Amino acid sequence: MKSVTATSLSLKGSISFGTGSSYLINLFRSRFFVLEIEDVFFRLNSAVMMPDSIEDTSGTEPKENKITGLAVLKTVFIRLQEFPEQKILIAGHADTSGQKSYNLTLSELRAESVLNLLEGNKDRWVQIVKSKNKNEDVQQILTWISGKRMVDCDPDGIDGIIGTKTKTAIENFQIYYNQEFNQSIKEDGIVGTQTWGAFFDIYQDELAKMLDITSNELTQSRSSLKWQFNNKKFVGCGENWPIEESEKNNFRSHRNRRVEILFFDPEEIFNLDCHAGNQCQEDLCPLYPATSTNRDYLPVHVHPRPQSIPTLFTIEQPGASNFVRMHSVYAYLVYFDDETNNIKSISRYSIKDGKLCSMSSGNPMRIDCNREGYFYFSHRSDLLTLNQNTYFKKDKSGLPLLGPFDIPCGSDAKIELNIWEQKDWIIIRGVRIDGERPDEIKMVEWNENYTIGYHATLKSGKPGFVGYGDCREKERQERWKGSTPIDLIHLGNPGNNPMWVGTLSALPVPKVKIIFVHKVNTGGMLNVGSFNEILPAGDNIDIPAHHFYDENLVNQLVELSASNQSTAAIDALPEPPPRCLVQGDMCWQDQGQTNNCGPYSFSTAMNYWFPYTNNPAEKNGNLYAKAGNVDDTINGARTPGDIVNAAQKFNMFGRDNDAEKLNKQRALKVLKLWLKAGIPVLILVKEEYTLSSYHWKTVVGYDGNRFFMNNSGADLEIVVAERTPGVLYERAPVGNDVDSDTAFYNKWKAAGGDIVDAFTSVDECTFIPLYPKDPVFKGTKAR
Repeated sequence: MKSVTATSLSLKGSISFGTGSSYLINLFRSRFFVLEIEDVFFRLNSAVMMPDSIEDTSGTEPKENKITGLAVLKTVFIRLQEFPEQKILIAGHADTSGQKSYNLTLSELRAESVLNLLEGNKDRWVQIVKSKNKNEDVQQILTWISGKRMVDCDPDGIDGIIGTKTKTAIENFQIYYNQEFNQSIKEDGIVGTQTWGAFFDIYQDELAKMLDITSNELTQSRSSLKWQFNNKKFVGCGENWPIEESEKNNFRSHRNRRVEILFFDPEEIFNLDCHAGNQCQEDLCPLYPATSTNRDYLPVHVHPRPQSIPTLFTIEQPGASNFVRMHSVYAYLVYFDDETNNIKSISRYSIKDGKLCSMSSGNPMRIDCNREGYFYFSHRSDLLTLNQNTYFKKDKSGLPLLGPFDIPCGSDAKIELNIWEQKDWIIIRGVRIDGERPDEIKMVEWNENYTIGYHATLKSGKPGFVGYGDCREKERQERWKGSTPIDLIHLGNPGNNPMWVGTLSALPVPKVKIIFVHKVNTGGMLNVGSFNEILPAGDNIDIPAHHFYDENLVNQLVELSASNQSTAAIDALPEPPPRCLVQGDMCWQDQGQTNNCGPYSFSTAMNYWFPYTNNPAEKNGNLYAKAGNVDDTINGARTPGDIVNAAQKFNMFGRDNDAEKLNKQRALKVLKLWLKAGIPVLILVKEEYTLSSYHWKTVVGYDGNRFFMNNSGADLEIVVAERTPGVLYERAPVGNDVDSDTAFYNKWKAAGGDIVDAFTSVDECTFIPLYPKDPVFKGTKAR
């Protein structure tokens, strides 16, 4: 059995069937669309379509609901651009105030009048309206032109009497028309063929303005008019299909005195046998019986251009070829003036399931189609606050706009693009926090001067400084444009690898920082790690799930002896830069009154490579520091050997080195080069130059004469008077502890060589760079 699909209208036409087969007919109720010239009244016995609503006491529609005739014509052109596959038929209607035969002819004239306005048939339109018009029509057109064009042609009322005021208004209009349109019609105060033709030209000129096109473009756009029947573009239905008070004679209903423009989809194929021989045979009509069709009434299009709701698709990730529906990011759509290249309009949208949506309601939005548009996509919703003429430029010298795109019309409109061609994305992939993905990834402004502690009076009465023992104190200082950090967008999981994205154009500061957030149940959010000092690069920055170390530089450093290095070998190494920070922050723990500086420093360095939330109340935050992972030698104290053994347990490189035989300059050079290689370094110092003040720290950077550290003993009291003048101790870009290079070296040098050395092999200037053995962490540079 063969299957055939038909609509209720197509059954009014013809369907071909082959012989010798069985058919299953799937019948669907026909559906067409109606654009009704309802409140743009045709006066009784008139075929003149008013450009604006008639103010008539018999009208029942509220003023705010009234529409204009030209707005309806504009909607026809826009609709056929939005749905170019649709075809139209014009149907005229009359009320029951006259004889049926007269009303049939009048309804045909009204329909043809609208047809001629659409097609630009000036001569035929003039012929029709000259034959069927009222004095009130002339007065209303003049009143409308007076208000629309600021012309002194107001007849001072619509009373149907062509008196002195009306004649003067007509003559003033004729003078204006000749000057404005470079014509030479008679300026005699009489509305004849020439003046009706002038009214037609005004209609057409205003229609072009409403469509935001030129008169020549309006002529060209008429090619979009497609007719359901090329040999019968309009029909007159007389009074046969009234909307109100059916079959009630002499009811002068404006809604029955109307013209309807009907839009049909391609599958709606039918015949108009009901209009054979210029008749309207009601019983043969395929369109108006409510039982056979669905009629969708269309609103007047308030926008000057055609619009659509396209679905946006993008390449899933850089280098891929598959398209996916866009979502989550913000879209900025820019239209430029074709002649001046100046901005015509900029709109901002959220994106859901490929649709551009309202920022307030979240509903899909219609946008101009059949028009060139440019897009910019970002995780930021604040870009409209920028200087638009500086950043939204057609030559793309501001933001890297994508386009131009010819925005398509139609119900199935779609736009395929590649957002990665902006080349300003930062892409964060598969970061593992607590053994799984982070709760959020955020962007903040890079800050050189976080407050890392507070001044306090010590027990001795001397002024001191106490470093923050809780890394949340630093996190509270993270800002984006003076406010809270801004979210990156989780854009999907290509290859089951989570991917977050943001853009790096138009940053409020030269550099930004990406932070990974774990939402703990107690105490709010906790920043677990970061990628630091990110600069726009003129291309996408694609960062995998972890930090990298500089393989070449590390290979040079491991060639050095662990101890007793030769000065020649040190001098042969490249000079470190004057400033260097490891590429990300690390959570630290406050050891309090314990001896846990060794495991806590080890945990801090491990969290650079494999972040775990240092918050034992949540998940597995004490993974690296918990008992059994970093063995203690005595009373909780850890030796270099304990740190090395812990590194082995976690498949890490962690060689015990010392710079005991090197002078200060060379010892610090080696340490700086390990930091330049992107590796945090554990060091052992004497914090207060006493036997009981041995202390592990994690060195994370330096800048000039300052060294930056993560210090689990941050609550140690520092006597301000012992600080090196000229060194900023209270603020730092990384870590929670600052020393001058001299104080740093002296404390480092002091740890070793005493009785502890005899029992634990602790040497002066002990340092342990900690980095993974897994080769995926190797890179051409630290990042």
